[in-house]
Amino acid sequence: MVTTHLLRNPGLSWIDLRPNRALNWRQVQVCMLCVGLPALTIGLGFTLVGGWMVLPFSGLELVAFCFALWFVSLMCERREVIRFDHDDVIVERGIYRPSYIQRFQRAWSRFEIEDSDSEWHMPRIWLCQSGRREELGTFLNWEDRQRLVAELRRVVVVHNAIDGMSCRYE
Repeated sequence: MVTTHLLRNPGLSWIDLRPNRALNWRQVQVCMLCVGLPALTIGLGFTLVGGWMVLPFSGLELVAFCFALWFVSLMCERREVIRFDHDDVIVERGIYRPSYIQRFQRAWSRFEIEDSDSEWHMPRIWLCQSGRREELGTFLNWEDRQRLVAELRRVVVVHNAIDGMSCRYE
């Protein structure tokens, strides 16, 4: 999901990148409950008729399933914010708060799109400055990457028109 915020203050804006997610945390918990109750009921039923070895495996299966759902839900909370201010382009990454921050000088930075030769690989979007390269939107799907490219073009054009700085798109 790509969201662009252009502020009324000239030269300040940001692009918010998040992965698409089908379920929120409450829905994930309901899914865990809907799968977990029948699995535990079957395990307890087998235990009551003498098949006690089914219950530990049923519990192990439930723990693995809940862990996988939790991990996928956590990865869907990732966020990447590309901030444009008067002097810098700032990339912030994290899950609940920024854990990685990288600054690029606007006057010397540029965006590059590396197209793929195959249908199986998506284009890669890079923010570059004097030998440093930072890939943007690694978790985005095809449509969201195309939208990110369009939003980057729009934001860079707006910023260049406002103050004449040279953050370029290539």
